[in-house]
Amino acid sequence: MELLLHKLMNGFDPKIEFTYEELVNDFHLNMVRTFCVLYEQRGVTRAAEELDLSQPTVSYALKSLRWQYRDELFIRSGRFLELTEVAHRLDPGLKGGLTQILTTSDRSAPVVPEEVRQSFTLWLSDLGELAFLPLVMRTPHQQAPHARLIVEALDVSRVVEVLISGDIDAAILTPVLDSPAIERTMVYRDDYVVIASASHPRI
Repeated sequence: MELLLHKLMNGFDPKIEFTYEELVNDFHLNMVRTFCVLYEQRGVTRAAEELDLSQPTVSYALKSLRWQYRDELFIRSGRFLELTEVAHRLDPGLKGGLTQILTTSDRSAPVVPEEVRQSFTLWLSDLGELAFLPLVMRTPHQQAPHARLIVEALDVSRVVEVLISGDIDAAILTPVLDSPAIERTMVYRDDYVVIASASHPRI
């Protein structure tokens, strides 16, 4: 429990004070997940749909989060919720901790694809979209019809950072990522062929 709390608090602003006992009694995984989904969806209704919960349940969780951190966290502005500075500071630590916990849980229990209702973010290059996206889209739709796939443009310079933080779930790319914190699987192997004149000065 202490390791879990340390992970969740990593990166928190030191001005946000709470005791170990408060966290154990009042802070639990569902609240962390609610915060992360609210952060992404920017709305209680959309978050409730994503979490498959009622709006009053999400609103109650938000009230508890506000009390926990002594901050509004999310402020309504028109149709969306605006994030406070504290919410921005909390997100990396909470999201990273949640990702690690869910990954550990997923490995210890069988996954039933038909029951998965999560959103997954995949980074692909333009070429990757042409080569892999049709297959990637087809398989989840058949096996996990309730899951949602979000495809975003690949940024090679940030891919290690966002994978570790949990901002994305996967990326398909050519460069080898050597971070020990990332799990890698080869999905495709191909040869590059160059066609040039036999008299080319550089050959």
